Amino acid sequence: MKKVTILLADNDPDFLKARQKILQAEGYEVVLASKPEDAVQILQNDDIALAVVDLRLEDDEDDADMSGLALIRRVAPKIPKILLTGHPTIEVTRRALKGYYDQAPAAVDMLSKSDDPENFLRAVSQALEKHVTHRQRRALWLKISVAILILMVIISFFLVVVLNRGIQEVFITILSALALEIVAALVVRFTLEK
Repeated sequence: MKKVTILLADNDPDFLKARQKILQAEGYEVVLASKPEDAVQILQNDDIALAVVDLRLEDDEDDADMSGLALIRRVAPKIPKILLTGHPTIEVTRRALKGYYDQAPAAVDMLSKSDDPENFLRAVSQALEKHVTHRQRRALWLKISVAILILMVIISFFLVVVLNRGIQEVFITILSALALEIVAALVVRFTLEK
């Protein structure tokens, strides 16, 4: 079985190494980034299952720095994310997530950097579980849609062979339109989810 790869992005090298050890001890593969540009490149080029990103990725001392939030809004919208903050206040959380729920990517969570390892691992596990469940639902929807299309082709063939010409044309037109609608819905659904 392939290992799950997690991006860990933070500007504190000691924090990165400590959390990397925790995640690797649980069997995860961990890719590190200390700058937003590095994280963007990793998210665009690697098969990342989860991004754990520092809210203040560029400058921990700058209250206006929301570079981690900007990063996860911009890149890889379908990858679940966890935001980390060294300054866990209600105000910071509100500012980080304000106006964000309408366009939130999968499984956004926010943790304090000082949270204990068990809480951190629990959040990682929950984010990955939600993501896997979403992917499984999407795969099931695709299988059902393909089965429906196959059934419609079989019915169309039956109608062409068995029924008289007048009814055949009506049924074939209806089934063709229905098949086109299903294909169009699948294309739209999977185009929007990428």
